[in-house]
Amino acid sequence: KKKEKQMARDLEESQASIQRIKLLTELAMEEEEKDMKMNRRVMDWIELIEMKRIPSICRMHLNDISSRTISRQLWSDHCLVSLDVTNCQITDRGGVYIARVLKHNTSIKKLELGDNLLGYKTCVILADSLKKNQTLKFLGLDSNPLTSKKATDAVEALSNIIVQNS
Repeated sequence: KKKEKQMARDLEESQASIQRIKLLTELAMEEEEKDMKMNRRVMDWIELIEMKRIPSICRMHLNDISSRTISRQLWSDHCLVSLDVTNCQITDRGGVYIARVLKHNTSIKKLELGDNLLGYKTCVILADSLKKNQTLKFLGLDSNPLTSKKATDAVEALSNIIVQNS
């Protein structure tokens, strides 16, 4: 009986967790749709990426929400060579998505993320992505709050990547 009760509780917890994930995903999708309706430029960039007509050098003004939307599109893009998203007030909430792009994208050689609000989480994902990425030649992270207590570990992880990834 104890095992049955425990299995029933485990099943309930699992189902509740799945429901939370589903709800959070739906909320994120609604948030992105609302942002795209308000920001026509993001829609234009997405169309250019999908049609493979995006310029090789881009300066985009993104926020945390549009960073997610654009990043998903850039995973499989092979046209973009340089992306500049400096001075956009992007936090770790959007920065982690941009950082994950480098794990999959094989065309971006220059990524400028300066003058944002990126911190620990973005650095950790960048370090992980750069273990796989062999294309990126320049990464600009200047003027981001990377020196918090946690972030120094992440910056150290980033610097250790240089040993692994020339």
